[in-house]
Amino acid sequence: RVFGRELELLAMNAAVQAARAVGAETLRAEYIPTAKNAVVANLYADLGFAADPGAGAVAGATRWTLRLDDYRERPTHIAHGAP
Repeated sequence: RVFGRELELLAMNAAVQAARAVGAETLRAEYIPTAKNAVVANLYADLGFAADPGAGAVAGATRWTLRLDDYRERPTHIAHGAP
């Protein structure tokens, strides 16, 4: 329920900051479709990931890559450190 309300942007900004802090150059992800997560089927594409060719680990899965140099932090209406 929280996706689509900018929590995904806040989480992505934090993940990219953490990955950059340890010297990572890319993030890799895999989307495995299920009945319950269809609502986020386009999440990786919406966050700027590029689809990787080839199949994922299970039938219907897709793999994604994000080059950290290409990512720009996205503003959200969520206040950092709010109680």
